[in-house]
Amino acid sequence: TPAAAFSAPLSCASMRLAAAAPTMATLHKDGVHIHTSTPPVPAPGPPVIIPLEGVSHFDISPSGKYVTTLQKPEACSGEGARALCIWDVSTGDKPRLCLALAHRKNEKGGVQSMWPALQFSSDEKCVVRLATNEVQVFVTDLQDPMAAAPLRRVRVENIASGAVSPAKDTLMVAAYVPEIKGAPASVRVYNVQLSDDQLVNHTATPVEATPEPIARRSFFRCSSVKLMWTPVTGEGCLVVAESSVDATNQSYYGEQKLHYLSHDGSIDQQVELLKEGPIHDVQWSPIGRDFIVVHGFMPAKTVLFDAKCKPIFDFGSGAYNMVRYNPFG
Repeated sequence: TPAAAFSAPLSCASMRLAAAAPTMATLHKDGVHIHTSTPPVPAPGPPVIIPLEGVSHFDISPSGKYVTTLQKPEACSGEGARALCIWDVSTGDKPRLCLALAHRKNEKGGVQSMWPALQFSSDEKCVVRLATNEVQVFVTDLQDPMAAAPLRRVRVENIASGAVSPAKDTLMVAAYVPEIKGAPASVRVYNVQLSDDQLVNHTATPVEATPEPIARRSFFRCSSVKLMWTPVTGEGCLVVAESSVDATNQSYYGEQKLHYLSHDGSIDQQVELLKEGPIHDVQWSPIGRDFIVVHGFMPAKTVLFDAKCKPIFDFGSGAYNMVRYNPFG
C-alpha cells in the first residue's frame, strides 16, 4: 500500500485509502495531497495537490480517480461559492475540477456521520447526493463544473440518510426515513439509474414527486440506522436499526435490531439472532456470500449467516465486540 511505502513518517491531519487502488489521500493545511504507488516502483512519487484551504471533510473514490472535498463555510463564502467539489486527480500533476456544488451549513453530508455527501456509482460515472427531502443524481465529468445540476431528482420526504448500492448494472439507493408522527421508520430502495441519453447529453428530467420504491422495510423504535449493501453484487441490504432507549431496560446502550431486504423487494425480514442483547458488530464477507454478527450480552455470541439470513456456523461466546474478514473473504 502507499502508506507502507513511505521511508519516513508522513505528517497529516487525516487520511483516506482508495478501496480498489494503491492510492491514498491526506489532509494538510495547504489542501489535499494524493499519493499513488505505481508498480513495479513501490514508493509513491511526488503527490498531486489539490490547493484548498479550510477543508473540513474529504474522501477518495474506490478507483482513486476522484477526490471529494468540502470546505468550511468561513473558507468558502460569498455569492457563487461552491464548497462541495469533486476533482479528477488522474490527469497528471494538476487536479481537474469536475463538479462544484453549493453547500449550506445545515445541509446533509456536512457532518461526519453523514459523510461522504456525494456517493459514487460502481462505475464512478455518477454521484448521488442526499438533499432535503430528495435524492439527486449528477454525472461526475462536466465541461462546466460550476453549472452542475442534478439530472434526476427523486422525492423522498424526510430522508435522513442513505447508501448507494455497489451493483454494476443498476444505480440503486437505500434511503432511511425516521419515525414521524406515529408512522414507523423505514428503509426504502429506489432505482435512480440514469438513461443513456442523460449520461451522454446531460439532459435533466422533472422531479419524481411520488416515486414507488422497489423494496421497503418498516419498523418502530428506531432513532438511527446503519445501511450495509451486499458487496460487489448489491443483491440486498442489511439494516442495523438502533434506538437510544431499550424498552426492556436491560441495556444502558439502547436497543438494536438487524433487518434485511433484497434489492428487488422479494425478501424483507428481521434477522433472527441467537442471543438477546445488543448488536456489537456486523460485517459482510468481501464477496457477499455470508455475513457475521457479534451480538448478545457478554459473553457475546459470534455467528456466521448465509446470504438468506440463515445461521450456518456458531463461533461460540466470548468477550468479543468486533469482527473483520480478510480481504479475500
